[in-house]
Amino acid sequence: MADKFNRTSFFQLQTESFPRSYDMLSNSINEFKFNRPMSKYLVTEQDLARPDIIAIKAYGSVEAMGQWWVIMSINGIHDAFSDLYAGQILRIPAPADMNDFLIFNQNRS
Repeated sequence: MADKFNRTSFFQLQTESFPRSYDMLSNSINEFKFNRPMSKYLVTEQDLARPDIIAIKAYGSVEAMGQWWVIMSINGIHDAFSDLYAGQILRIPAPADMNDFLIFNQNRS
């Protein structure tokens, strides 16, 4: 079960003339339908540059820490360390949708 949270399967390898890089937003998020209503999360000063903390607070569990990138992707945030601002409202997928997405993405790779 822990394998579905392995973030390396969410990244797509990009071949370039310089050392390998991963594109965080090249994933199956646009191919997956989030069916359940999303909750909202208000970004605070303490959350800035800490998308992992946002995931923990949003889902109420340290185990959700690795799901920060999904939240950022859904909200169109390309650089979680400079694009977040206090007062910003983020859409947070329902826990069941998050789980379904992680399984969907894992089966895709």
